[in-house]
Amino acid sequence: MEKAAVIYGSHYGTTKQYAEWIAESLEVPVFEASKVSKKQLQEFEMIIFGGGLYASGIKGFKLLKEHSGKNLVLFTVGLADPQTTDYRPILTQNLSQQQLQNAKIFHLRGGIDYGQLSKIHRGMMAFKKKDAEKKREPSEEDRQFLATYNQQIDFTHRQAIEPLVDHVKKELKIHV
Repeated sequence: MEKAAVIYGSHYGTTKQYAEWIAESLEVPVFEASKVSKKQLQEFEMIIFGGGLYASGIKGFKLLKEHSGKNLVLFTVGLADPQTTDYRPILTQNLSQQQLQNAKIFHLRGGIDYGQLSKIHRGMMAFKKKDAEKKREPSEEDRQFLATYNQQIDFTHRQAIEPLVDHVKKELKIHV
């Protein structure tokens, strides 16, 4: 049995970038969620799963719907600042109670290039913009969203993975 693997689901590349950095730091394999089977996951002592946040979903996480959450490290990647965002609604919508109790969860900040968005995602972002603009007292997340709307912005940075990598090394007793 191998120690760990990084699995990811990404539409536009920031989750993939984080997954590759994590895999490189831990010297473990990395797989796109759509190209790995549930059976293959059983070959690893720990699964490190990264999913982009899209419309309250976690890209690719269906692969782990039946996973207990034990030896699961989940990282989400979204546009919002993890320091000011409440991820509980997204997590409770996507993870079982058992997964919420057992998995170690990290949130990383991604980026966006409005020119690369699909028609559906552009429409969703336009709807979110209108919703944020209507609020009398927008949240910090709303203000940040409006300030970056329709821009190309990249908040990814390699140092953001350090707490996750340190956690995995400690859990698996890896000295890389």
